[in-house]
Amino acid sequence: MAGDDDGTVEMLLFSLRDLEAGDPLTICYIENNEKHRSSRMARRNTLAEGWLFYCTCCSCSQEPLRCQSCYQEMELWISNIHGGPYEDSEEAPTCDVCGLEDLVVSGPYFFHCGSCEVDVCEKCADMELGKLQSET
Repeated sequence: MAGDDDGTVEMLLFSLRDLEAGDPLTICYIENNEKHRSSRMARRNTLAEGWLFYCTCCSCSQEPLRCQSCYQEMELWISNIHGGPYEDSEEAPTCDVCGLEDLVVSGPYFFHCGSCEVDVCEKCADMELGKLQSET
């Protein structure tokens, strides 16, 4: 990777296999270490904290998280970007599963059901998603 005086950066990438026009190209934003290889939640936490996104790559992907009360798909909120539905209020969301308080500051992301106002922290969501994955 090389930087120019005008502030631009140029990166040269090499492929390990032949590519066709239109083939998707992806990069890994985190270290390939044991912590990240063995834990979807560790990968997602690192990416949400450092890169401000929720990973849905093939290693992390699974069924969407559904509210246990109304079964609607829950909304994801990255804490460092937005306070979600609590952005302009004095309210601080609490995990309705474990009771963890102020989800906007206590973790990198949280889930919210806009239909029945249920909130879930990243740890409880990961456990629930793990159950769903083992059932399929």
